[in-house]
Amino acid sequence: METNKNKKNFLPVLSLFFLLTMPASTNYKLKDFGFGTGGTGNSSSSNYLLNAITGEQSGAKMSGTNYNLGPGLEFTNQANVPAAPVFTNPGNYYNKLQIVLNTSDNPTDTEYAIAISTDNFVTETNYVQNDNTVGSTLGIEDYQTYVEWGGASGFFVVGLSSNTTYYVKVKAMQGKFTETNYGPVATAATVSPTLTFDIDVSATDTETDPPFSINFGDLVAGSVTDSPQKIWIDLSTYHFYGKYKRASVSEVNEIAGKVGKIMMLPNESPTLATVTDVGKLKNQSFFANAENGDKVLIFPSTQKAILYRPGVNKIIEVAFLTAASQENAVQAQPEPADNEENDASRDQASQPAEQAVESANVAVYNGTEVKGMAADAAGKIAEINGLTVVKKDNAAGNYESTVIVNLNGKDQAAREIADNMKINEIVSDLPDGEKKPDADILVIIGKDFNK
Repeated sequence: METNKNKKNFLPVLSLFFLLTMPASTNYKLKDFGFGTGGTGNSSSSNYLLNAITGEQSGAKMSGTNYNLGPGLEFTNQANVPAAPVFTNPGNYYNKLQIVLNTSDNPTDTEYAIAISTDNFVTETNYVQNDNTVGSTLGIEDYQTYVEWGGASGFFVVGLSSNTTYYVKVKAMQGKFTETNYGPVATAATVSPTLTFDIDVSATDTETDPPFSINFGDLVAGSVTDSPQKIWIDLSTYHFYGKYKRASVSEVNEIAGKVGKIMMLPNESPTLATVTDVGKLKNQSFFANAENGDKVLIFPSTQKAILYRPGVNKIIEVAFLTAASQENAVQAQPEPADNEENDASRDQASQPAEQAVESANVAVYNGTEVKGMAADAAGKIAEINGLTVVKKDNAAGNYESTVIVNLNGKDQAAREIADNMKINEIVSDLPDGEKKPDADILVIIGKDFNK
């Protein structure tokens, strides 16, 4: 009886031994195997793409139509977290600060994104855009390499508020699944706009020091005696003067349209000038990086000036004019190009470029899975006089057709957008699930939108 019992226990063990040592059948042959973490071959959605393998392969290669995978696990190397950038105000500027990135030994093709805040990211986080301005959204186009961010010389982030402390931090990405967290924070501050002056007393414009004495010579009763000396006052501030070439109406429209695709412009017709003698402007901070041929857009009502370089389609500088600088700009009117314009065209150039349509604030939502559609549409809308793009965001859902939502009865403005962008649908009710923007008109971009 004892012998039979042992035989019964031996048979399952023997069967298990053959199962483990002979993993084969008429349908398969398992060459090698191992135990891994499990997973899935390919998982994806509109927001992520995950590649994985089921366990760890040992020995022979796995291959298919679209891949050839060697033995072992798949590993992804994350980019190095960037150290704090060099963040300074090298020229006591009131509206721009300089950033020089620290690569932290990342490869040259690594791309960096920069977050910026005025309260150390407690309640406010904005992002440095690829045109060096500040925006509320971070697009894939705002990830740039070290060289594109200015390399060792860095770049100036422009359009900042005066007398304000700013905080910046940087993250890195080198291909899919390699994006880091943000690195340490660096700080710098803009200064208040200033007006400095110097008083000299001399017969000629030369530097003299107080106390001043004025010699009138012999004074004769009943007569007026002038001193040979004069009082000289030198003023220095953020002002604009020099030799410019006046633009035609068509050029104003063309340049304003290009700049409007990069940043939102004030709702007014600008004055446009071309820098033709940069040597006379280099002592002014606004023109510190200017070149001959650069364009200057001046918006007198909102007291804003933009320095734009057409050759590289870049905004070089943005400044807000003080009362003193605006007065100087008026006193130094741009000079017309020689033999280029007659008096009639000069008068025409001083007028608004075209009749403004009904003014309205416009929000643009991207209702597709294609990045950058909202920005492209916003650029087209910004070219329409009277319309100001106040927000760009992603829609809650996906849309086949582009739709204009006339939220506040701005019929003329809505029709103007529809005509310019060839949009057929205008409604007054906000689509279900969409968040109402603080705007008069909402444009939701669909798959039919033609860039």
